Amino acid sequence: MAEQQGLSTHRIEGLTDGIFAFAMTLLVLELQFPDASVASGGQLTFLIFGQMHRLYNFLLSFFLLAIFWVAHNQHYHHIRKTTPLLLWINILLLCSVVLIPFSTSLIGDFESQPLAELIFAGNIFVVGILFLANWAYAARNKLLTDVAFEKGHVFEGIIQNLVTPVVALLVMASIPFIPGWSSYLFFLIPIFLTWRGIVRKRRK
Repeated sequence: MAEQQGLSTHRIEGLTDGIFAFAMTLLVLELQFPDASVASGGQLTFLIFGQMHRLYNFLLSFFLLAIFWVAHNQHYHHIRKTTPLLLWINILLLCSVVLIPFSTSLIGDFESQPLAELIFAGNIFVVGILFLANWAYAARNKLLTDVAFEKGHVFEGIIQNLVTPVVALLVMASIPFIPGWSSYLFFLIPIFLTWRGIVRKRRK
């Protein structure tokens, strides 16, 4: 009977908020000195500037997680109920989110190493694919609100959720050619999403 009526979204939303908060907090552990005990005077300045790549990785991952959290909230603004399969899609999604601090630490510890960059980009790709699966499954199984269908949000949601996996694939393809710089392509995600938002407002 519960499967026919659909399951409440409140539990998955609560779990999601907690997982994202935990993952975003773990990222700060990436900001550490190799050997802070020897830092004094000019050495401290040298160590700080030597860790700028870690600060960059922290900011990149933090804001990517923020974008994903906002996207998940937007999804569940329109998803009115869940099914066991949708719950498992979300569990896999949250599993990939929890791995982001780990893949971030890899690109911090092994700076400009192609394999580390590939693992990080692959992590982001999996997150993006699961976001796409989450939205597509909900739309196909009529789990969205009537407003989402009436205003054409289904297609717009698919376009938005394709951005992350496409950009991640672009990053992975660019790693052999621009190692150490390929991650800057991830900034295409907020740029494209902002542009899509501006276009939607103009259409209205």
